[in-house]
Amino acid sequence: MGRRERRLSFATLSKEREDSTTAPQRVGLLQDSKIGESRSRRDNRRKHDRCWNRTPSGSLAHSPNAPRTDAAYSRIRKRVEDADTEALTNGVQSVQGRKSLEIWRAIGGRSEVKPPHAIMITRRLLDWGGTGRRGPRSYLRRIARQYLAWNRSLLLDPWLRYSAAIRIIRATFKGSEPSILDVGSGNAGAAYFLRSEVVGIDCEFSREELSRLQAPLQPVKASAANLPFRDRSFDVVVSMDLLEHLPTSIRSLAVAEMLRTTRCLIILGFPFGPRTQKFDELALSEERLRGTPPDWREEHVSRGIPGDEIHRDILDRARRRNATEVLWFPHEGLNGLRLRWKLQFLVPRSSRVYGLINYLLYRIHSRGRPRFAYRRVYVIRLAGS
Repeated sequence: MGRRERRLSFATLSKEREDSTTAPQRVGLLQDSKIGESRSRRDNRRKHDRCWNRTPSGSLAHSPNAPRTDAAYSRIRKRVEDADTEALTNGVQSVQGRKSLEIWRAIGGRSEVKPPHAIMITRRLLDWGGTGRRGPRSYLRRIARQYLAWNRSLLLDPWLRYSAAIRIIRATFKGSEPSILDVGSGNAGAAYFLRSEVVGIDCEFSREELSRLQAPLQPVKASAANLPFRDRSFDVVVSMDLLEHLPTSIRSLAVAEMLRTTRCLIILGFPFGPRTQKFDELALSEERLRGTPPDWREEHVSRGIPGDEIHRDILDRARRRNATEVLWFPHEGLNGLRLRWKLQFLVPRSSRVYGLINYLLYRIHSRGRPRFAYRRVYVIRLAGS
């Protein structure tokens, strides 16, 4: 009783026969329709799997040079087809339009709508682990590389030594480039900080340092007591921290040679006075205990720091040269120098934080007129300057 009986009649038999005769034809038509439908779907998929781009008119067009993103697009094809295309073309940012725009960018599409700066900054923060040029990690690495290059290129001691002379030259010759002779320039000298052509005099030069510093310096090997130039050959003659390295017998002759070769201005600076002599002696004894005494400090102590005798000689020779103005002022305070000298044992020149700690100190110590100074600077102006 639970099974449903099937009773046949002549009418039902004839109907089943008709169905059996027409069934193959119907099946064939059904198969053909399925094949056609699958082909159309494949064609539509190929059509829609292409990358799209926006044209100037706002419509969507194929971009032949766009990157292939078939797999990504096929996964979200249905969402893209249902997106609000009117919101994209008209620029109206509806909820569905914003979703479609995000999908559009995710698959490599282009859009003329630029995100706000806050969104761009957020994207960079989220791209912390990015390996490319974007993201905060790459940004910090770039800043670190720039800082280390700047730290290695610092010449703070020479810069402080020449700071007063550079200010005087720029204030005297505004808008012009005078001819300058730097006596005792070394491998950098005033040319490195002025960034203008300077003739440098020294007993020796290092090719490696000259190529590394790339200063516009014309090196000339000569003695300060016998300069190989004619009278009044240069507008300015500069000499910073040279006299203390010369024997006392030729210091006066070196000053005379500088006055002979200058035409307008001479700037002469050197360690001066008994306080400076005492500081160098104490510093040398400490450096000897540490096993790092510099050669220039040895010369300071052995040959003596210039004093009143060289002061009187400079005034006498300037009067003979018909100087119109002679002035002098203290430069680089002893207290600041003592602080930086002690600090160098904790933060040496090779340290990565050398510039971070010492740069501001040198800037501060280059200003003002200290009461007790390590150096004295003479400025002599001649007639016609």
